[in-house]
Amino acid sequence: KGLDGVATTQLREDLPDLIAESRQGVQSMRRIVQDLTVFARAGSADAQEWVGLNTGIAATVALVLPQWKTPISLDLGPLPNLTCHPAQINLVVLQLLNNAAQAMQGRTGEIVVQSGATAHEVWFAVMDAGCGMSDAVRMRVFEPFFTTRCVGQGYGMGLALVWGIVQAHQGKIDVQSIPDVGTTVTVTLPRQPEDNAP
Repeated sequence: KGLDGVATTQLREDLPDLIAESRQGVQSMRRIVQDLTVFARAGSADAQEWVGLNTGIAATVALVLPQWKTPISLDLGPLPNLTCHPAQINLVVLQLLNNAAQAMQGRTGEIVVQSGATAHEVWFAVMDAGCGMSDAVRMRVFEPFFTTRCVGQGYGMGLALVWGIVQAHQGKIDVQSIPDVGTTVTVTLPRQPEDNAP
């Protein structure tokens, strides 16, 4: 009742836009919460689950994409389910993406995330067109506390954590890198028969 005619008219004109923006914001928050739930597998971080890895990979990419300037493209092939700790595998993907983004700083190109399966294995790979690394560095990347970053910028534990998680899943990690060309890190996990589902 206290609004004058001009303010009321402006409010009525702006209201559809305000409601549309509010709906977009709510939908955006809903997507973020869904992606966080998939990423963290809330309430089941310690439990093994029978899952397909592509869902977690896509959710992890969706979480980091808005924060980074480097584009990320997905090339995910069909994967069978397997028994794993989904939150831990998502953490592996996050760390590999983080390392790829650091290697891409100041460079053009994109990070590519692929996945696929063979008769005996399920795999995913993170590829960047970043600074690459020498063979001497490549041989040490999974050592705890080894880092090529400046003091205070990295502690050398990210890839050591990745190594431990993949080993705990009876998997393998392969690192291919060429200085000034880029790096590909491939994680391979054993494929399991469906009667292994918990």
